[in-house]
Amino acid sequence: MSEPAGGPPGFKRLNFFKGLVTYYTDWIDNETYRRDKHRWHNMRCHGPGVVTGYQSELLVTGRGDLSIEVQPGCAIDGSGNELVLWDTQIKQVRTDGLKLPQTVYVVARYTEELTDFISYKQNLAVRGHRRVLEGCEIDVTPLLPSVAREVELARILLDKDVRALTDAVDPEAPKPNEIDLRYVLRAGRAGAGVDATMQLGLTSMLAGARQALGMMYRGGRVAHAQDALHQVIAMSAVHAAESSDTRSTLELFATLLELQIAIYVEIKLEHPRLTQLPQHGEWVSQLRLMQETLRERTPAGPRLTLLINTQHRINDIVRAMFASAPTTVGKTG
Repeated sequence: MSEPAGGPPGFKRLNFFKGLVTYYTDWIDNETYRRDKHRWHNMRCHGPGVVTGYQSELLVTGRGDLSIEVQPGCAIDGSGNELVLWDTQIKQVRTDGLKLPQTVYVVARYTEELTDFISYKQNLAVRGHRRVLEGCEIDVTPLLPSVAREVELARILLDKDVRALTDAVDPEAPKPNEIDLRYVLRAGRAGAGVDATMQLGLTSMLAGARQALGMMYRGGRVAHAQDALHQVIAMSAVHAAESSDTRSTLELFATLLELQIAIYVEIKLEHPRLTQLPQHGEWVSQLRLMQETLRERTPAGPRLTLLINTQHRINDIVRAMFASAPTTVGKTG
């Protein structure tokens, strides 16, 4: 953004007209304008962080030794630069020089490299690089990331006896030598975060879940079904506002699964007659499938599609269960 002397600050772009004579500095100014405007947009409209929904979202995983794997994805740094990692990278985490225990940070940085060098035999003074290659550098550093030029992808607390780095058993409470993803920022995005097919699938699934859980709560007198119904209603509101993306929708599904597991426990303890229904076994199987899907370290989009389909099946099973079950189920035992 330029601030001309004697004039107001602002973005100033090249204006072409017939007969205009341009010099190479004009074209540099034109490219600078484009880049500054684009970075300004990234900073003000999206903010720094990992871009949700692109490739594997720069996911960091442990490899069972002193190395980590960073999967392809995209991020925006605090200066508005776009960091694109095209291929999976493996980085060794070195402990020499560190005073353990020590937290190290996996970061992505924007890089530029001059390429396509050219020179002219007719005039050897005219030479230079015709292209600038924009890149993404992955580093493991003991220094706290600088938001202006780095995007944190993970952090790891290394203890004195570290021998291997692994994924966190409990992502909400990683232990030493486990990958900690809790501090990863997410870049904002405008509009719906899931594609049209997935939008339709979610709409249908949520409508079915409201009906099925309503039958379970009102007809089956399963108290925890009301909690799950409230979660589905909240998900429906977020979905209708087009405020969700794939990652946030996965988190909403995780809460829905927790509430459906609470339903399973309540049925087992307080309504054992329901466990004798022919649909009960498949219902439990589908809940386990949903649990396994949420635990996977695969791209968010395919997992969300599988979760929607699984919940569709759960809705059908619950409707069948309570269509055949007694309208009032009292405590047994």
